Amino acid sequence: MTLEMNLLQYPNNVGYKKRRTGKQAALDISKRAPTIRQQCLQIVKNKKTYGATPDEVANLLSLSILSVRPRFSELVLKGCIKDTKQTRKNESGKHAIVWKYVKDE
Repeated sequence: MTLEMNLLQYPNNVGYKKRRTGKQAALDISKRAPTIRQQCLQIVKNKKTYGATPDEVANLLSLSILSVRPRFSELVLKGCIKDTKQTRKNESGKHAIVWKYVKDE
């Protein structure tokens, strides 16, 4: 099955936006994405009502925010996490959405 065919299954599989660099990044992360997504969900679940931002989760997992943020988008689309309507400042000083656990994948 090609990556293009797997994209029909987004957010279960990684996606990209029609750029060759995006396609390569999707190919590079495609095998690790399910594990990272599950780790992100587990951290948010463990944080209970406090929730977590993608930056906080990236720090806890010692991963780049660029690997973690797309996993949050996937989890939102799958209905596994939801916006708490709260924000916390991230490392860049910007406000980041605090997400809370809803259900497992």
